[in-house]
Amino acid sequence: MKMTIAQALKQKNKLAFKLQKNWGRIHTYNSAVVESYRPFNVEDLLQETLKITQELVELKTKIHQASAPVREKIFRLSELKSGMQQITSIPTKEGKIRERYDHQVVEMEAIITAARIDVLSEQFEQEIDQIQEQLETFNHKTYLS
Repeated sequence: MKMTIAQALKQKNKLAFKLQKNWGRIHTYNSAVVESYRPFNVEDLLQETLKITQELVELKTKIHQASAPVREKIFRLSELKSGMQQITSIPTKEGKIRERYDHQVVEMEAIITAARIDVLSEQFEQEIDQIQEQLETFNHKTYLS
């Protein structure tokens, strides 16, 4: 059955979730008191996990190959999101400030102001939204080979 990138991404997330769940169960139930009850067969879980890992590798490879025409946009989106986190966490205290546990008043100056951060983050948000829309369209129209 042919699947779009969008469908493949959903499947990838399901597989990744299943892997995480299986590994958790393996870690929890592998070592137990002799003759105690184990709700899962750990060896079966391990075999299933190794099989799912291979499926995930194959699916990720197909997604990666099919997304080649928009890879630059994918990288740009990632960097914009990372930059957005950095920009919005820049301290912007200005003016006379008394720190919480200090009785001394200090005067603060911010080179990059809160107003400038608002403008930058709005620009980032607009570009992020635009790229996400383009990628969603591409992902729904493009099939894996």
